[in-house]
Amino acid sequence: MFRSLSLTTLVTLFTATLAQAQGAPADSAKEAADTAKEAADTAKEAADTAKKATDTAKKAADTAKEAADTAKEAADTAKQAAQDAPTSAPATAPASAPATKPVPPKLIRAKPMPKLAPKPHTINKTKVAPKKAVKKPKRKKGKATFLQGRVEPQYPLSTDRPGNTDTASTVAPLNLQIETGFFYRKATVADRTFATYAFPTSLRFGIIDGLEIRLRSDIVALQKREGEDLDVGGTDTVFGFRVRLLKGRDIYVPTLAVQFELGIPTGSESFTNDAVVPELQINANFDLFAGVWLALNTDIDATNDAIADEVYWRWGAVAQLGYRPAAFNKIAAYVDIFSKLALDRDRGGDDILLFSGGLTYQITIDAQVDAWGQIGLNDNSGDFALNLGFSYRL
Repeated sequence: MFRSLSLTTLVTLFTATLAQAQGAPADSAKEAADTAKEAADTAKEAADTAKKATDTAKKAADTAKEAADTAKEAADTAKQAAQDAPTSAPATAPASAPATKPVPPKLIRAKPMPKLAPKPHTINKTKVAPKKAVKKPKRKKGKATFLQGRVEPQYPLSTDRPGNTDTASTVAPLNLQIETGFFYRKATVADRTFATYAFPTSLRFGIIDGLEIRLRSDIVALQKREGEDLDVGGTDTVFGFRVRLLKGRDIYVPTLAVQFELGIPTGSESFTNDAVVPELQINANFDLFAGVWLALNTDIDATNDAIADEVYWRWGAVAQLGYRPAAFNKIAAYVDIFSKLALDRDRGGDDILLFSGGLTYQITIDAQVDAWGQIGLNDNSGDFALNLGFSYRL
């Protein structure tokens, strides 16, 4: 480039000299010299600009090279650190420093979102609070202990009435079952007829699954003997418990229970045993087939002979056969035969033999009504009896 500029300058000077030699005017030669000088200055400025551009490009190339070298060094350092991380400690740590276990990051549990109350909706610009959902109480199923709370049975109640046969089932835990009714009996003793009215009532309360306590009494009795005034008075109270020993599964495995009761002489003079009398009884229920059941009771008890004023022992047995049709299972019918045999006839007492039958109707799963009647099969068993009853589970 400098060579080119020098050649141009020489050409210009040569042209000016030639013009002067040929006799051109002095002014033209001067103008030519000025023009040549300006051209030279312009060329010099262009050369300086080109040199600066070259220097700038060289510096940019050097900077780019330095940046590339720095990036390569950083990549090499990262690669070396990645290779050394699993097996060696950082280079800055002293050789004698003990190895430390990595501390796991703390888990931060997210706080539950607060429940937002439903916004009231508006009807005709009047705020109306939303309706609250009403939860229906759920019935607890299965077994329970006294501490686990009351159990709502999923099956109809099983009662000791009607009839003379007691069931082998027990009341569910923390349930109270009330069985009450009206009883009328007509009997003839020594050619004298008398009628008895009473209100037999039982309270059965479940403690745990398979165990209940029992309290029963006729409450008050009214008796009208032929030729005498009406006699009214309270009756004795019987307290006891029942334990279910076996839960029935099929025709060969019955529901089996044992119960023990004590008769407490709380009645008036005309309606009391005037002694504490025990009773031990075993109950068995068999589900035979298609709604047919068989219930058996056997017991041994003591009672007081009203005439001889002697306590004597008796053995009793009851058999009941019942049927509940599948098509209308709210109704059930039964018949049973009841016997009490005196074991010590020297102390008095008479044998009793009764036949009874009746119907039950399930109003709800927790309520039942019944009606039954019985007849005496020997002279010591009375003529007949009628009974209407109602049972309810709380």
